[in-house]
Amino acid sequence: MKPIDCSSLGWSDYFEGARRQAARPDLLPARIIADHSGSFRIDGATGPTTARLGACPPPCVGDWVLAEPPVGNERARIEVSLVRRTELVRQAAGRRTQRQTVAANIDVVFVVTDMRDDFNLRRLERYMAAVHAGGATPVIVLNKADLTPDRQGRFTRQLDPGWPVVVSSAILDLGIDELRAHLGRGRSAGFVGSSGVGKSSLVNALLGRAEQAVNHQGADGRGQHTTTHRQLVVLPDDDGVLIDTPGMRELALWEGSGVEKVFAELEDLALTCHFRNCRHAEEPGCALRSAVEAGELEEGRLHNWLGLRRQAARQAARRDVVSRRREAKVNAKRIRAAQRRRRD
Repeated sequence: MKPIDCSSLGWSDYFEGARRQAARPDLLPARIIADHSGSFRIDGATGPTTARLGACPPPCVGDWVLAEPPVGNERARIEVSLVRRTELVRQAAGRRTQRQTVAANIDVVFVVTDMRDDFNLRRLERYMAAVHAGGATPVIVLNKADLTPDRQGRFTRQLDPGWPVVVSSAILDLGIDELRAHLGRGRSAGFVGSSGVGKSSLVNALLGRAEQAVNHQGADGRGQHTTTHRQLVVLPDDDGVLIDTPGMRELALWEGSGVEKVFAELEDLALTCHFRNCRHAEEPGCALRSAVEAGELEEGRLHNWLGLRRQAARQAARRDVVSRRREAKVNAKRIRAAQRRRRD
């Protein structure tokens, strides 16, 4: 099978191996650029074109797929979704236990917040945990520095000194080169954050053109939500690709593996508690409570760590219930099919 060069879009040896494993030499690799309610925009060896879904699960923006190229007036047809290298996943909004992929195959995720009313340290910790769980590298972006020149030190001091942080302003062209330093040929970056924090303005600044729609700020300096769907755009000068996403009102963790990385010092300190099953509440000899009382640990950080651990445990239990129900349905169908064959 002849190797394909789509490296400017993020194609790598990893996906070339997945393509070979799929054993479909008749199909061409392409990346999902946009998803318009089941009508996809793809680019790659097929060239930029529209595509419909064939015999495979629905892909996400950022996914690499194998597709039949368009013929005549027919659209390309997506037949295979290649295994993702990384992904940003959350529990979908609502009561139903459902996995939602925000973006796929991203190297770095820019977690954007402004330094006005949107800044929320506890929410940033949640975002960081979700990004780590999916295998990408998170970077905190403190945006709209032009509106808050006197607040930068106040906010940066609240962040973990080990976190990558960029202070930015699209208006001042501040921090754009620092964001670009995380990119490069074949690199993929995603932008996430609340509505109105300036994600699309930063995308436009990196592109050097007004690709993404941006609403003007109101009198209070707050932007308005403009991105309505996920979209992948290619940077000029072969400098990588970006995925802009609509603002998210909530980010519930799908699984909790990233919590250990974001709260590594708490995980280590908890090992020194007097009781192995310490709940870090009122138990004597709790090392975490002692650190809070000594002023060495912020109580809000401890509460958020405990809350995310509880949420991850509940989510794991919910996933287990859904998995058992799904397995029971499959088994029931097999039994009914076997009974019909015996009757026949």
